[in-house]
Amino acid sequence: MTDDIERECLKLREKILNGEFERSPFPHKMIDPALNWDVYERLEETFPRSELIYRNKKVVNNLAYYMGALDTLKHPEIDPVWKRLFEGLANPEFFRTVLEVVAPHTRHLCPDFEGRLGKRMEEGSLALRGSGEEADFYFDVQISINSPVLRKSRVRAIHVDRTVKILNSLLYMRHPDDDVPGGELELYTWKAGRRFERVNAPDDATTPVVRYAYTKNRMLTFANSPDSLHGVTPRSETKIVRRYINILLESRVPLFDLTEYQVKKMLPDRIKDFLKRQRV
Repeated sequence: MTDDIERECLKLREKILNGEFERSPFPHKMIDPALNWDVYERLEETFPRSELIYRNKKVVNNLAYYMGALDTLKHPEIDPVWKRLFEGLANPEFFRTVLEVVAPHTRHLCPDFEGRLGKRMEEGSLALRGSGEEADFYFDVQISINSPVLRKSRVRAIHVDRTVKILNSLLYMRHPDDDVPGGELELYTWKAGRRFERVNAPDDATTPVVRYAYTKNRMLTFANSPDSLHGVTPRSETKIVRRYINILLESRVPLFDLTEYQVKKMLPDRIKDFLKRQRV
């Protein structure tokens, strides 16, 4: 199995390198299937129990919880097949490939970024996030779940990723018993112009363009920018967690600045009326 995992990590690098990104509504790429099915099924059989990923945090309705590469690799209860996968992915060689692929898109989407970085992206140094090393770019691989849904809801509003995030890849691992509607990845475009509440976009400012089903062994990769709007469709009530592997690359300096696009969050009319009465 060790040799199989090594081969799969190399194959995944090749799949990321080969083929064009979709350009609409922003650069993204789907790889389906991401892994050989025998390897995927072994990972599925040994997916860590949710309690390990919660790590004693309070479990609330439909929230994202993560276990990064550092914790995964040292945890005694994580199956060796997972540790071997993370060794193959969470390393500078794999993310050098990721960086080479995403650099042209980031350069186009965020033309001021390399000026702030002080070098071309391909020349940047890489380090595992949380390792204590200083670098231009930090990478991580996470075992990820969205907690059970107590009431129909979405795990995140429509948003772009944090301004230091360069790229995100989501490798879906849908539970075999999960037949609950929702949990799909939806990509959006702006209706008129950019409007943000921090990194979230108001629903009425966006238009959905494409939706990708939450399907096992499918990987979706996308470049971050002020226009890389995405979100997860609402899931109905279920005790089954939404599962995926999160592969990410961040920069030591922001890619972009959203300050000029921030809008004040509008209070509901009933609250505004209440506050007005209190001033009388």
